[in-house]
Amino acid sequence: MEDNPGRYALTLVCALIAIPLSLLLDKKLHQKHPEAKPYKWGYYTGLMGMLTYGLLALTLVVTSAVKDQKTLTALVFFTLSIIPYYYIIMRRKWAWVVGVILLFNPILWIVNAVYARNRWKEMPVPTDDPDEPATEGTPEAGNEPPRRQDEP
Repeated sequence: MEDNPGRYALTLVCALIAIPLSLLLDKKLHQKHPEAKPYKWGYYTGLMGMLTYGLLALTLVVTSAVKDQKTLTALVFFTLSIIPYYYIIMRRKWAWVVGVILLFNPILWIVNAVYARNRWKEMPVPTDDPDEPATEGTPEAGNEPPRRQDEP
């Protein structure tokens, strides 16, 4: 397998965007729901997936005018792959399953499976809409998630 400097540049650009955004999203989550477990890695995973697949799709469109079937197939795959990563950011269980598979990396499969398992009871988060019923993992639903160890 050849080294591709563009791959490293793409990863670096996506990480430089995803890291501060994931920290910001986690901070906002805890302002609204202080009882929630940290979700920085979840936000990072979702953002990296969206940014990486999005930039790959954009690169295909810009560089190749999508002339052959192979390029078109890759473009459709990259574009559709953005969807589960968006829903990982929204803390949806199904998205974790699909998104982890799309990583195509057995080490990340294990790391993300353990992480998602530890956050499973909190997904999805409660909504801010008072008319929408509480979802699993909320005090209003009667099955509050476990408190962090540093909380009383």
